[in-house]
Amino acid sequence: MSNIIDINDEKSPLFAYLALISSLLLFYSNDSLIIFSPSILISIFVLGVYFIQGRLLVGIDFFVILSLFGLLIFLSENQGFYEIARVIYIYGGFSLAFYYRNLSRGLPLKNVYLILFSVFSFDLLLRIYASSGFQDFSVYSIKAGGGLYSDSNYSGLLLVVIIAELAEKYKEKFSITIFLMLLLLLLTFSRTALFMLIFFVCAKKFNKIATSVVVSLFSLLVYLALNLQDVDLGLSAIDGSLNTKYLILQSFGVLMREDLYGLLFGMGRASEQVLDAYGYIGHTVFGQIVQFGAIQVFVIIFLLRKYLIKYSANPDALFLTIMFGGMFSFFPSSYIGLIVLLTAVIKFSRISV
Repeated sequence: MSNIIDINDEKSPLFAYLALISSLLLFYSNDSLIIFSPSILISIFVLGVYFIQGRLLVGIDFFVILSLFGLLIFLSENQGFYEIARVIYIYGGFSLAFYYRNLSRGLPLKNVYLILFSVFSFDLLLRIYASSGFQDFSVYSIKAGGGLYSDSNYSGLLLVVIIAELAEKYKEKFSITIFLMLLLLLLTFSRTALFMLIFFVCAKKFNKIATSVVVSLFSLLVYLALNLQDVDLGLSAIDGSLNTKYLILQSFGVLMREDLYGLLFGMGRASEQVLDAYGYIGHTVFGQIVQFGAIQVFVIIFLLRKYLIKYSANPDALFLTIMFGGMFSFFPSSYIGLIVLLTAVIKFSRISV
């Protein structure tokens, strides 16, 4: 099938390269995403082109999901139209994945890699500059926020996706490209991302065991949420981040026991009212259920699974890996379009001889 965006990719691949670079650029100001970030603009542009041409081939589910989220906003006074924008951005990522899959000739992998390495190196420099202006170089300045993504954990997650797809592309042979990406991953100092990479390797070889681990972890955390309310496990003395995730789990337990409507439709984003009532929200699957509701979160999980199957070289292992990290650390609900795009641009690239 020829690409439906009217660009001759064989003679002029400029749009393909510019679109890839733009799709990776998200800018923040005072921890708030700038809506005119290149990633958002290019996603909306490609989605709009497909829509105007009457061939929105990301699937009829776009209209179903958009309508569903609109209905959820109508039924819940806690949700706002920001969630509609999130759906559009996610499907923009899916549209770009479709675009790269259907280029008549895939982009050369070496060029794709050069772009990815340059962008994530730039992200590293931005994090250091935003934290210390290169004056106080330390682990904390490297790990700090202020880069292209909301924090270094998300940078780490995207690097895990890239490494996973490159490993599939190179058939698990050693490659300097994978080594350098691994170095960038280590420089995020994201423990969660490292655990996810290890889990991905295990999930590739032992898929059934990995599935059992994710299901068991989910069941265990739900049990803890219901039965360990107001119990201080002393995690704050061990690890502040882990303690925060435990408090998020407690917030989920409160909602599950006391407010079924809130559990389904969510309590909204981090308003003062929500924070006063629940204390800790967001980050994990459970914390995002408190924010957005179980319906929104499980729909996004469904979309992640569906489009990884279409575009990832190893969708089962990658899906389990993302869910594994989402259970206890962070779930990238707004980034799933970007994740699918990364899998597609690597999978459908060509290795130059």
